[in-house]
Amino acid sequence: MISSIRIVSSALVLSLWATGCPPSVERGRPCPPDTREDPAKLAEVVTQLASVSPTGAPSPPSLPVCFGSTDAVGLRSRAIVLDAAADPSASAGRLGHLMLHLANGRPWTTDDPRPCAERLAQARTAETYGFARENEIRLQLDLPPLSKEATEAVIEGYRAMCPPRPPAATGH
Repeated sequence: MISSIRIVSSALVLSLWATGCPPSVERGRPCPPDTREDPAKLAEVVTQLASVSPTGAPSPPSLPVCFGSTDAVGLRSRAIVLDAAADPSASAGRLGHLMLHLANGRPWTTDDPRPCAERLAQARTAETYGFARENEIRLQLDLPPLSKEATEAVIEGYRAMCPPRPPAATGH
């Protein structure tokens, strides 16, 4: 009985995902520039993610899922963007990572007034958990884990968004 409920609920969630846009988001809301919806690819990604989830397919996120170039991947203000060229299994890992950030709070926001060092420490913690989740999914889908350098590259991207430090005062 429970497995048939799980199959039915997974099928329902997959059908919601396959629209490319969760039910809480207005249809027709565009993906960010240089990205696009791809319901067929999204269905493949969600099927992969559901295959390693103990509860079946995850609920659709509050943002649409779009596909774009490698440099567009991540949480955007209005969408989750996955790499259009990536394997569905790799995209499932990244989607699990990004959904963790949605659930726990974005690792970086531009309007955070705290000092950059504090923001970077919080982002490092969030990304450590995100990449751990992504690697867990990748391993379950027979893909190699991402290297620690992947986390460091993301942190360096955040560091680049910190305001520049004023030059040190010199005694003249």
